[in-house]
Amino acid sequence: MEARIIAAALLVVLATAFSPARFSSSAVAQSSPVAQSPPDATTRELRVASLVRDLGSPSFVRREAADAELANIGAAAVREIEIAADSEDLEVRTRARRLLRQLKIGALWQGSLLELPTREMAGRDLVRQLCEQTGSSTWAGDQYGAFHPGAVTLPSRPLRYWEAVDELCRQTKNRVRPGFAEARSGWVLVAGEAGDYPLAYTGPFRGQLREARRFFVEEFDYRDGTSDVSHAVQLNFQISWEDPFRLVAHGSELEIVELRDATRGRQPVDSNTRPVWQVFENSRKQATLSVRLDPPPAGVTQLAELTVRWPVFAVGEMATLEADDLQDGAMYAQDDVQLVIERVRRLGSLWELTVAVSRDRVTPEPAEILYLENDFALVDAAGEAYPQRNLTKLGITASTARMKLTFALPSATEESMKLRLRYPQLRDQRAIELTFEDVALPAVLPR
Repeated sequence: MEARIIAAALLVVLATAFSPARFSSSAVAQSSPVAQSPPDATTRELRVASLVRDLGSPSFVRREAADAELANIGAAAVREIEIAADSEDLEVRTRARRLLRQLKIGALWQGSLLELPTREMAGRDLVRQLCEQTGSSTWAGDQYGAFHPGAVTLPSRPLRYWEAVDELCRQTKNRVRPGFAEARSGWVLVAGEAGDYPLAYTGPFRGQLREARRFFVEEFDYRDGTSDVSHAVQLNFQISWEDPFRLVAHGSELEIVELRDATRGRQPVDSNTRPVWQVFENSRKQATLSVRLDPPPAGVTQLAELTVRWPVFAVGEMATLEADDLQDGAMYAQDDVQLVIERVRRLGSLWELTVAVSRDRVTPEPAEILYLENDFALVDAAGEAYPQRNLTKLGITASTARMKLTFALPSATEESMKLRLRYPQLRDQRAIELTFEDVALPAVLPR
């Protein structure tokens, strides 16, 4: 009896498994994954609005999920998040402001992406597009060098600023250099061969491997009259960044992260060096750095890939604070910034102001960034700036930087003046990575 029941059950299972309905087109369609098209703008806006409301949900899990999804959506959610940043709900307001800061810092490092009207255009038209779309000061020649005109055919994919500049230079026989004249600061394209340098891009940065040098060292042992030859390869790089991007400090050296040759594959490099920071004026748009392969890979004259890391510190989203009462002890505050005018002196045609700038945020490393992340201008009633002659650093205590500013004024000036302070609302430190491909090394090896 039991055997008959088992046999009957087995027949039912087999009949179901091989039923025609199981293999019908409708059944297959139901079990197959359906390709979903990306949401349209209206659907995305509704989703963003729903997520913003969820920032104030009674459920912690739901608030966290909304937070994470809005961060993932990114720029498309900024407008709604900005509105939520002024919400009367404390939880919504706090989360929205944190999200907004996170998204803006992310955008700071993305670099400009060009949306060009056509793939083919004149070189000068492309320069104009670069200026209009990125806000970068990019010039087609100057008084020190002429621009070589020509037509450009661009790839169909979206291009970043530096990719477009290098493509333009390659096709029109121009090269790019920093502007020499104050009236044409930024980047200038002038006639000349661009060269076939290995290039790498990330965000607003472009890395260019300028040269590779192999060094030989022979050590002679007088005891037994023998000598030993060793060698190392030094790679010299030039790293440039977009004109609007404001870098205030960088590491003095590059760090090799990984290299790969055709025969032995990837070779990670162990390095935990602490960066030695270099702080510099905002006018700089380029840095020259080097790194050594010591010892270099044995018998290798070509690297398929070389990845280097560079610590950098950037600021962005500049805001303005104006001090219109230039008296000793005057104090002004805005956002997390406090400006104190400690002393005002008139020395003939020079005005000397001793000021202290404090921030509520954590003091950056290096602390000297507090001097250079701000811009000062002494302006007249019409907003015209007087020439600044000097900035003397007086010291940093906690998160306060004291400095002496000197401006040149006409001797007869008696009109009302304002001290204008431009300060960054965003500050961030990162280690960028640049990956170069097909890097040739010097071929001569020690015997």
